Amino acid sequence: MGKIIKCNRGYSFIGLIISLVIMVALAAVIAPRLLEYVREPKSLDEDASVHPQVAANTVSLQQSAENVLATIQSEYVSERLTGFGTITVKATNGDGPIQITPMGTLNYNPSWTAFEVLCGVDSTKIAKTDDVYTITIGGTAEIPTFTMTKS
Repeated sequence: MGKIIKCNRGYSFIGLIISLVIMVALAAVIAPRLLEYVREPKSLDEDASVHPQVAANTVSLQQSAENVLATIQSEYVSERLTGFGTITVKATNGDGPIQITPMGTLNYNPSWTAFEVLCGVDSTKIAKTDDVYTITIGGTAEIPTFTMTKS
C-alpha cells in the first residue's frame, strides 16, 4: 500500500511577525490622518449645544456681503445690472434671515430673486448680527466702481 504523506506546512512564525509589524506601521501612519476627519470641534457655540439646528443654519453676514460684492464684479452680472445706487446686506431684525435690498436706480435682469440665488445667499439661513454691509455702485457705465462698507 501507498504511504500517505501529510504536509503540515503553514505560515512560519517569523512570517507572521513581519506581517504584523507591517500592519502596525501602516496603522501608525494612517490613523492620525483619519482622526482629523472624525475629531469633534474643540469648542461648541452655546447655541449649537442647545439648538444644533440653529448653528447649522447660521451663516456669516460678512461672507454673504463678500459674495454679493464678488458677484456684482463678475462680467456676467455686470452685463445684467443697470443703474447706480447701493445694495444693503443685513439680517432681519439683527437675528433672522439675510436680506439683500437694492436702493437707487439699480435693476437686475431677470429679477432680484435670481440675483440672490446667483450670489449664493440663502434667505432661509439665519445671521445673528446687527451689522449692515452697504455695497455702493458708482462710477460710469463704462467704468463702474464698487465699494463695500460695514456699519
